Amino acid sequence: MELPLQRRGEVHEDMVFFAMPYQNKTLPNGKEVKFDVLYRYFKRWVDAWGLKGERADEMPDTTWSPLDAAWSGVDQAGVVVVDLSAPSTSVAMELGWAMCLNKRLVVIAHHGADLPTNVVGQLRVQTYSDDLAGLDEFEPKFKREIEVARERLTPEMGLQKLTLGRALARVTVEEVSSDYIRVCDERDHRRIAKMFKSDMSYDDSIPDHMSKKFRTGESITGYFITRDGVQVFTQRESEENPWATWERAYRRGQTYTARVTDANYNGVFIELLPEGGKSRLKSHEILGREFKKFDEVEVAIGWVDRERQRIDVSIVDHSTPLPTEPPRGEYPRQGDKGIGTVVDMHDNRIYVRVKFEEYPRYAILHRSMMREALQQELASGAILVGRKIPVRVAAILRSARNPRQWDVRLEELAESEVPLRLEANGESQDGAPALDEAAEA
Repeated sequence: MELPLQRRGEVHEDMVFFAMPYQNKTLPNGKEVKFDVLYRYFKRWVDAWGLKGERADEMPDTTWSPLDAAWSGVDQAGVVVVDLSAPSTSVAMELGWAMCLNKRLVVIAHHGADLPTNVVGQLRVQTYSDDLAGLDEFEPKFKREIEVARERLTPEMGLQKLTLGRALARVTVEEVSSDYIRVCDERDHRRIAKMFKSDMSYDDSIPDHMSKKFRTGESITGYFITRDGVQVFTQRESEENPWATWERAYRRGQTYTARVTDANYNGVFIELLPEGGKSRLKSHEILGREFKKFDEVEVAIGWVDRERQRIDVSIVDHSTPLPTEPPRGEYPRQGDKGIGTVVDMHDNRIYVRVKFEEYPRYAILHRSMMREALQQELASGAILVGRKIPVRVAAILRSARNPRQWDVRLEELAESEVPLRLEANGESQDGAPALDEAAEA
């Protein structure tokens, strides 16, 4: 029988699952213990404390098998109580599951029990007696153990399928396509697989086309794994994803020290310190400058793109102080309202570039700042160059690509927010079309 071990939903914090023997069992000292009766005592205590006691034979909505019920109980429980009073294969299995999932454990045993040698000294075991006086003495200790367990904030573990015998392989790139490369094991030419963009190392930026990163005949390393019944090649098998950490650590405009990892005809490549993360210096910033491996340079963060695994940086130039605010006349002010004229649209229909009023710098109207109707037009490609859109300046931010310039971010105005000057006589004071005309354009 195959038992599908997988996490099946949320953990119920108030659920206490009992992994303990059933019926009557005789301890090594000859004493017979009625474990079903003991469980009813323990459950009554737990329920009275505002929690919910469960055992595998009482798990609701489980109709498969006792093992499946036991797994469901361990998986969903906020605390697992394991009773090691008598030898039991099922209890040992439930203890193993709980330890694997990093569950909050309370381990108990009857006085006189012969505890497994691999438990002694590894887990704290609370002992009890099944007579009335012994249970009265054990109840407050048991309650305290469960309270302490519930206070622990250690995260639980997930499950990942393990393929035994997996080892690092060196492969040759045989084919380069837009979204994947095909590789062949250099030691076993019968082993061939594809590596997709989503399997590239977390250290490498993901290219628009794989030919920008890989070439035929190149040798790389990684792992052959089986995914959904198909053999694939991945470089991420032994790596942890650092991009969530880098996304939190690196904020736009902040400056960091970076160390040059390579400088060649392809450019100057750096690693940010101390958190890590690789980037490449812009070509126009390194003209006339010489960089060597291990040189350190101060850079400012432009943006962190988690999906494409890229960190944009600019060299910090201390020779001329950066402007503290946008020059008047070249940029509008935050909160200004007016009519924007569409200049062009991003290829992936993420935003439109807009000429705002009389200002020379183009502004960006991102789809997240559009009203629903305009979002739908953008998605369908219905927005054309020259379209008039009533907008407000939402933010003016220092440019990531050129810190001496500023990016103007717009948001679409609702009809009720259009200034009176833009509605008067069907024309604004500066000649911009009114809202009705803009909508018809």
